[in-house]
Amino acid sequence: MNLKGDDLMMPLQMVNEIKGDQCDKTAGQPNTANFALCPSWKAS
Repeated sequence: MNLKGDDLMMPLQMVNEIKGDQCDKTAGQPNTANFALCPSWKAS
């Protein structure tokens, strides 16, 4: 498996979801973000 630099970076959509509290167990609480809760992660 060959990883390119782009593969190691988070997709911009997921970054935006994290910033927008869409990946949080408890919205508005810091440090509760979880990649598995992101809409774009669930969709992939």
